[in-house]
Amino acid sequence: MTLTSPLDKRGEASDDSYNETLRLLSEGSVHKHFDPYLDIDWDSPEFAVVPNDRRWILPAETDPLGAHPWYQSQSEARQIEIGMWRQANVAKVGLQFENILIRGMMQYVFSLPNDSAEARYCTHESVEECNHTMMFQEMVNRIGADAPGMSRPMKMLAPFIPSLRVRSPNCSSSVSSPVKSRSTTFRRASCAPAARSTRSCSRSWPST
Repeated sequence: MTLTSPLDKRGEASDDSYNETLRLLSEGSVHKHFDPYLDIDWDSPEFAVVPNDRRWILPAETDPLGAHPWYQSQSEARQIEIGMWRQANVAKVGLQFENILIRGMMQYVFSLPNDSAEARYCTHESVEECNHTMMFQEMVNRIGADAPGMSRPMKMLAPFIPSLRVRSPNCSSSVSSPVKSRSTTFRRASCAPAARSTRSCSRSWPST
């Protein structure tokens, strides 16, 4: 989440209102937060990863590869195998971008003064994002696909993006937010089926 300081009638930032909002959000984080190993029943039989589960077939309505004639010409077993790899790779990209976001936030927090409301809020958010990355990685592990995630050029840029946050708190967030948004939607819709380890999709499929 990226917060911008609310403006008063004179168009000037209201620090008191901004800091109060941050404190309220931080207090809320104490009482309502996510733990991937408590909130997800990974070992539920309903969520077991099995090689013949049609839920892994990529939907033509929302996935470009799922709508491609080549994919649709494959056997059902092959569509499931490719779908498992692709979903694992989406999760891997999501956790990698959240990793960048976490490092950027921590870089920003490092320079903040004592008693900073931003420092506490950003740290709460970083903890939450760390839990998200553990959830994504657990899903990838249980699918059993050796998904690489981001492209090689993006991996090369990844170590440098967090440093941009020190100069501009919104900069690295703007880089990671689009993928984070997609990964959040994916998390809600597709993470649950990953519950038991399988190696049925161990071949590396090219990312599209």
